[in-house]
Amino acid sequence: HDLVRADHESQFALDDWRRCAERGILRLMVPVEFGGQGADLATTMLTLEGLGHGCGDNGLTFALASQMMSTQVALCRFATDEQRTRWLPDLLDGTAFAALAMTEPGSGSDAFSLSATAEPLDDGSYRINGHKAYLTFGPVSDLCLMFASTRPDAGSWGISAFLVPTDLPGVERGEVREKMGMRTTPFGDIEFHDVVVPPDARLGR
Repeated sequence: HDLVRADHESQFALDDWRRCAERGILRLMVPVEFGGQGADLATTMLTLEGLGHGCGDNGLTFALASQMMSTQVALCRFATDEQRTRWLPDLLDGTAFAALAMTEPGSGSDAFSLSATAEPLDDGSYRINGHKAYLTFGPVSDLCLMFASTRPDAGSWGISAFLVPTDLPGVERGEVREKMGMRTTPFGDIEFHDVVVPPDARLGR
């Protein structure tokens, strides 16, 4: 595609993303038993380095690495079988996008200073409120790996991670942010307004 125009107009190369998925790049670090290739870190690094060397679209290579390292690895290591079954197939074949929702306007990427909350409810579910910023795939994400505090009084010990589908009521995906570089990767904010998620949305313990 016309990379100069894509960069100028902040266009994401969806067709190229899907070609990368078809060739197994998104499956590299995923264990074989979860539908991946089981590649080690060095193999993955060399593959992405080679792709970056031959591909002029640095936004595409960044987006691939971002989803692979920030969300897919977490799903493989900490998710339940049910959570993996729900999300990994669509992420690995390139039909779904996941965003790591940690950064906030007031605290940056300092997870220990976040202000987002996940209030435990009597039925075991959680009510999530917060504003996450500068998220890779934020404006187009299907899933957020979202960090919030279930016990603000406990400081960093009260922080948990949640798998939040972005089609839930109360989830508002923002517009694509203008940037100085990597304009072919969609960055943006997501706001959570009284978003209720079930108990099994929590990742890990």
